[in-house]
Amino acid sequence: MNPRHLAGTLYLPDTGLTGLQRHSIVAQHREDRMAKMEAPDINTLTLKVAQLIDLCDRLQQQNQHLQLQEKSWREERMQLIEKNDLARQKVEAMISRLKSLEHDA
Repeated sequence: MNPRHLAGTLYLPDTGLTGLQRHSIVAQHREDRMAKMEAPDINTLTLKVAQLIDLCDRLQQQNQHLQLQEKSWREERMQLIEKNDLARQKVEAMISRLKSLEHDA
């Protein structure tokens, strides 16, 4: 489509309409469609919105639960790292004492 400007309006050759006329037709179609929306359509939309809200609530609770689990695991990890370091120090001290005893003998 090759639009041309005629007297300050955009003419769309494939449709024979100016941009303003086309916009007006689209707007009218949108209004007609909204006017035709029946109660079941609105009820369906209302139900879907309620389902989305419920889903958001469940996901938020699940996220909070997962964050608490992560915090707990991080704390446990830090405790295990400290225990590991303490065990390593004890083993190194024992090795040092054994070497010392070996040299004294």
